[in-house]
Amino acid sequence: EMSRQLSVELLVPDSKIWPMKRSEIMPSAFEKKRISESIDDLLKKLLCIFSSNNISYWMDESALLALKRGVCLAEFADVDISLISSQHASVLLKELKHKDLGRNLEKTGYEVSVDYKTIGSVQLHHIIIKSKVITEEEELACIDINVKALCGDVYLVPFRDRFRFTPIIHYSGFDVIHYHDMKLRIPIYSDKYLSLTYGVNWKIPSEYWKAS
Repeated sequence: EMSRQLSVELLVPDSKIWPMKRSEIMPSAFEKKRISESIDDLLKKLLCIFSSNNISYWMDESALLALKRGVCLAEFADVDISLISSQHASVLLKELKHKDLGRNLEKTGYEVSVDYKTIGSVQLHHIIIKSKVITEEEELACIDINVKALCGDVYLVPFRDRFRFTPIIHYSGFDVIHYHDMKLRIPIYSDKYLSLTYGVNWKIPSEYWKAS
């Protein structure tokens, strides 16, 4: 779409347009290993908080895609996790402020930020946890936690000027998938969910669609 706009609308010569593939801009093996280790460290800290506070969560979107494809979570720009309870999100934030993930940021090398998204009269948390930037060229490990709001028979989360939705059935329980030395929760009927989210060919990586 961007190539078409450049050539047709802005009359940029085709010789000056380079549609870059995902495989051409992926981190090196060394960078991917470092990002993966950081992601694992973050996830283990979060899993302890989730477990000790009975917080229901689901690995979602690009993270779910990576897990179901059997690839490293570091293949994608961030690790998506969904909650369906604002109360659970508040507990999580409180815990982050008291655990090493929040209080000792200088020691752990991570930072936590939060903003709020609104659906109707409901204000939802959007929590981002990422490793600190050492150099501008450095890739970051990033955990993206969104709280979704129930609306009828779907859960909604704001996305730009629209909404993403998930049928309620997928969060009515969870399956467990093994990743490294962790057990991670994923939505039930995850194949159907991924088909709904990314299309029926979700198992096949796309070179020109950053979400898959």
